[in-house]
Amino acid sequence: MEHSQLENIGNTQLFFMIKSILNEIELSDIIRDKDIMEDSQFIDTCDDSGKIVGIELEFAIDHNYLASTIKLNRDFDFSTSKPSGILVRPKASLYKFHVDEFRTEYVRRTYEIGLTSYSEDLIRTTYDKMSSEGVIDYYEGKEIDVDYYDAETTEVNFDKSSVRKVK
Repeated sequence: MEHSQLENIGNTQLFFMIKSILNEIELSDIIRDKDIMEDSQFIDTCDDSGKIVGIELEFAIDHNYLASTIKLNRDFDFSTSKPSGILVRPKASLYKFHVDEFRTEYVRRTYEIGLTSYSEDLIRTTYDKMSSEGVIDYYEGKEIDVDYYDAETTEVNFDKSSVRKVK
């Protein structure tokens, strides 16, 4: 499981990073906005705050750590010139979720089908008749080959209801 490098910095360094972020972005915006990670201003501001203490932030995990720390410390006084207490720090957890991809594919699949016949010449017509009557379906055969010619993703959706904590 990936961890933020910010877990290892001191309370004072973290305080000044957060103070710098809050000088640019309102605390209420971070607390209220569950999608703050989508905000490029938040990401840029976090990166700038890392430079203050000499740390180059790793994309996403360090920004996630800062947003989570700010939310956990919403009542902490960041207006002072030094920390007035110890910041509450978030704990990393592993989450799993589903992403649905909708796509159009152009593909050729080859199925092997067994059919009893008394004459090789009658296989095609027998298969066609059985298929049209719903007696036999090609996809019930064994797929023996597949060739993808082209595909286009039409939509990708994050399934919010599928998020679950696993560790």
